[in-house]
Formats: sequence, structure tokens, C-alpha cells
Amino acid sequence: MKKIFFPAILLVLLACNETESDDNLGAVKSIGDTSTTNADNLDYPYSKTSTANYELGDPAQVQMVLNSLKAYETNNLDALVNNFGDTVELNFDNYHAKVSRDSAKAILTQNRGQYDSFRINMHDWETVKSTNTDDEYVSLWYTEIYKEKGGKLDSVNVMDDVKIKNGKIIEISGYIRRFPTKK
Repeated sequence: MKKIFFPAILLVLLACNETESDDNLGAVKSIGDTSTTNADNLDYPYSKTSTANYELGDPAQVQMVLNSLKAYETNNLDALVNNFGDTVELNFDNYHAKVSRDSAKAILTQNRGQYDSFRINMHDWETVKSTNTDDEYVSLWYTEIYKEKGGKLDSVNVMDDVKIKNGKIIEISGYIRRFPTKK
């Protein structure tokens, strides 16, 4: 009896298992895909001003942005600005400028010159592309560990949003979180 009972239960369990159709196999879900939750049925406490809808972007854009960040880390500013568009918008804590590639290089060279050492500990990245505009972004999450000229060692958590157009960086928005001082 046991020999028949176990295979019968196994067949029932396998028959109950849901499978995806061949049409859905390998399909890439876009960000905000509503197949599991219908967004129309959700009552959000805020409405958004943006009409953009995003899907996963091109991983080659992540590589380009990471190479640019690595160039900054290694103090190779020529390689960094090689990936910049003709004009770059820089948005940092208490700073905003829309400048030429050469001016961006001068600004970033001065900034990088404040450090004796500079290291990146990368945590994560993501790339998204708008389905209804030509906007593409690479977002990075990392920790900067640096030693200022004069010897002070410090670190901050950073989140960067990098806007890309025609394969070039046209905007960098950086957000930092300082670690609390130890008491």
C-alpha cells in the first residue's frame, strides 16, 4: 500500500504546481511590473509628478559609470571626463553647477586634490531606462573612505544618480550620509 500511496501523493502535488507558459519564459519584467500587484488597486498617499516608467537599462552603462568612478578613485581625471558629455550638470550637497566638460574636470581635480588617499567600497548598482522618454540612469551605492590632506581619515556613505544620454554622462547627483561620531 505504501508503494502506491507515496507516488500517488507525489503526482497530486506535482499536478498542483503552477507553471508559466512558454510565452512568459525568459521575459524581463520592467520595474513597476504589476503582474503580482495591480497598481490601479493601490491607494498611494502621494501622487507623483513624473510620468516616467522605467525598465532595466543597459549593463554597459553601469560599466562606463563604474570605470569613471574608478578613474576618480585612482586620480585619473582625464579618463573620468572622457565619459562626460559636452555639458555636465553637477548636483552635490550645497552645490549645483551646469558646466562644460573642461570646467567639470577643473572642479573635480580640485576636489580630488583634497585627499592623500581615496578608496571606494562598492555596495550595489542599478541601471534603469525610461520607457516613455530617452532618460537612462545608473544608480550607485557605496562608501568613500578617504584621508584628507593633513591626515584625518574619514568615510561617508554615498548614493549617486548618474544620467546618461547618447552614451555620455550628462548629470551627476550625489547624496551623502555621514556616520555619527563615536562618543
